[in-house]
Amino acid sequence: MSAFAIVIKKPEVWTSYFDNTRWTGGAGTTWDGSKWVSSGASNYWVYLIKTGSWYLGYRPTKVRFTMTNVATDVDLQVNSDHYDLVDDPNTVSLKELTLDFSGGEDIDSIIARNNSVGVWQCTNIEFLEP
Repeated sequence: MSAFAIVIKKPEVWTSYFDNTRWTGGAGTTWDGSKWVSSGASNYWVYLIKTGSWYLGYRPTKVRFTMTNVATDVDLQVNSDHYDLVDDPNTVSLKELTLDFSGGEDIDSIIARNNSVGVWQCTNIEFLEP
């Protein structure tokens, strides 16, 4: 008699953790009710700090940003307390970036820098859940 196992793999799902119930805007970043808005000042960035407890033990495999009014690529960093989970200097809208949780720390913040002049917006942040 032989035995076999049936393995059912759960499909990966993109989940939005985007609004002001998940993040707080830092250093000139504001929530306008539907999107995160850069200050348009010298750094041209969207800087987000996690809020609540959703991030504790959360280990998505990838992240992607949706952005509008961006003239050039964005340097996107997703950070833990002590290191970068990903740092990509050439991020464009919907580019999938792999997150590295090998240090065992939780998500702490997101910094998206754009060197073009003017205000730009982050209209979604999604994480790929295994």
